[in-house]
Amino acid sequence: DAGGIASVYLATWRSNGQDLLGNSKSEEPDDSSKAETPDDSSKADKPDDSSKPDDAKVVAKVVESKVGPEAQVEQTKRFETFLRGLDRLFIVAEDKKEGAIVGFVSYGPSLSRKGFGEIMQLYVHPDWQLKGFGSKLLKDAWRDMGTKPWSSEGLHVWCTKGNAGNKVYDKAGWEVSGYEKKIVPTLSSGPVVVAEYAALCSAPDSEDDEMLVFKDVGTTRMMFESVGAAFAVALVVILAAYGPMLWQESRGQRPLPGFAAVPEANVGVRVQINPIKMGFPHAKCLDGSFPTYYHRAATGPAATSGKNWLLYFQGGGWCRPDPPDSDDKEPLPFPPSLIDWCSDRATSELGSTRSDAATHDFSEKPLFSKDPFQNPMFHDWHVVFIRYCDGSSFSSRPGAAIVQAILKHLTKHRGFSKAAEVVVSGCSAGAVAAALHAGAVRNAVPDANIAALLDSGFFPDWSRPHHHDGTTERVPPGIWPIDTHLQLAIRDHGSVLAGSMPADCLLHHQDAPWRCAFLEHLLPFVAVPSFVLQSRFDASNVREAEDGVSLRKLGEATSWRLDAALAARPGVHGLFLDSCFHHCMNWGQIAAGAPGEDGPTQPEAFAAWWWDHVISPRRGAIPPGRWDHLHFPADDPGLCSADGSTDGPPCDANSLGSPCLSQSCCARAGPDMDSWRKTFSADRFTQ
Repeated sequence: DAGGIASVYLATWRSNGQDLLGNSKSEEPDDSSKAETPDDSSKADKPDDSSKPDDAKVVAKVVESKVGPEAQVEQTKRFETFLRGLDRLFIVAEDKKEGAIVGFVSYGPSLSRKGFGEIMQLYVHPDWQLKGFGSKLLKDAWRDMGTKPWSSEGLHVWCTKGNAGNKVYDKAGWEVSGYEKKIVPTLSSGPVVVAEYAALCSAPDSEDDEMLVFKDVGTTRMMFESVGAAFAVALVVILAAYGPMLWQESRGQRPLPGFAAVPEANVGVRVQINPIKMGFPHAKCLDGSFPTYYHRAATGPAATSGKNWLLYFQGGGWCRPDPPDSDDKEPLPFPPSLIDWCSDRATSELGSTRSDAATHDFSEKPLFSKDPFQNPMFHDWHVVFIRYCDGSSFSSRPGAAIVQAILKHLTKHRGFSKAAEVVVSGCSAGAVAAALHAGAVRNAVPDANIAALLDSGFFPDWSRPHHHDGTTERVPPGIWPIDTHLQLAIRDHGSVLAGSMPADCLLHHQDAPWRCAFLEHLLPFVAVPSFVLQSRFDASNVREAEDGVSLRKLGEATSWRLDAALAARPGVHGLFLDSCFHHCMNWGQIAAGAPGEDGPTQPEAFAAWWWDHVISPRRGAIPPGRWDHLHFPADDPGLCSADGSTDGPPCDANSLGSPCLSQSCCARAGPDMDSWRKTFSADRFTQ
């Protein structure tokens, strides 16, 4: 069916391109969109733009360039990929006389709203529009979603704002929710505004349809035949990747049915713990101050159950304990944000909680957002922000005691003992802490479903033999040699004997136990399923962004090391590997796939992995657990060949060139580069 679906898809774009350009993954031209031209390639090649304004001519030219004859091959391959996936259902409308596909609708579990079903695409060939087929496709998809457990809360769809094709939802009784956002569609050259329609999960009854069920060889189909119409609709289970969503926070005029409007306040309340009362007298910060966390209580449906918790470890580099002789204390060759002396850190907020405010603004991170569209999974969960103040990713004796004291306090005083779903997360040094202490969290709530979400916690161990030839790599000149001083920090903190590192990891690396503080060595031994968010070109590792050779070596080193860590426990851990130049959370800002492909963002990928690998693990075949945001820069000839035009090997996830430094492939490219200059660049450090 891939060729027929692709033909309908392209024919509709040729006919209605101006309305559809910029359409969302729920692109819905249908019977309410009148065809302006027949599906004729000669007319598509030479559109009559004489009466259109200049901007419309530009739009028409873009459409023409993307839906020409060569696009049929490309889109057929695209839908063939969808057909082999596991994420969408399709209903196709066929001409009974010719057997040709004349329309289709795709739908499945929503990854932007928990408990909702979603219409992904709804297309009818221009020659078959205005005959009621779009409405029938919508109704049959609506009916089927009403029987699925994943759509118990309702249904929704994202429509290009102002598109005449949206009338099919108005006519069916769907309502505009008031929420809007921007996305970049497959055949668009830029972001567009889409509006949300929502409906209850049960479709209205109709008396003009008769359902027939029959079995064919190797396939089960549900056939719907409309009285007096020469077409049939076949329901076929099909796999597809979810379309990209470049999330932007946007509050509408009214919320989804059954959900409250997004509150403005998003703060956590400070909780300071007396470690002696908790039974952990060694739990203290570098300056001796008390362990502290900030708690934001759950809201909405999650508040009544109190069972969903996000525990987040603050990051912020590491420190080395001062040498006994102060004369031996030389300046460390790093920005303080990476590694500094513990005596210096003790006077800062990363070594002390004495000056902590009564509340903490959680709107600083998209992961903590209360907007369900920006943060579909965690927006209404309990959130615990654990203050970082020991300088060792909580691996030292005081650090490990801080974690135990906080977990005991949460269990005893905050209802954490009732937790059913827990995600342990952190960024940078906080990601290492989350990996180290995931086992402690599991022990605190042994009956809960637990996973780790590890963001930007990868710092290469450059002493590790290369996976190809066994030679030891040198730290590239444009990369910070973090590993050498992190080894010393772990040694001097006494982390190996503090009880914070997994025993089986220490046994495996007994010749160099400090390696259990490096994610590439630690990940195979993390106590719970873990999902890694990582840039190949993590900005915190980089001294000089202009050193392209060093950046390429960093990207290659990151890729193969993480591949090896995941391969050690196949099907357990997940990975979202991107090619943007950033450090820490770009939650919802990066979509998987090569340029022009429809792939999930980090929240969508994590939600799919969480369901398949943690909540409802499948037996037999292991569902995919890796997503790649790929970037093949045109100025890197010879490194690899993205299209066969150079002599290099084919480009893949382990052979990419330089990072993406433009908003066309990384939405936050500008702010991320500014952040690197202020925090990690060698120029900033020397100043």
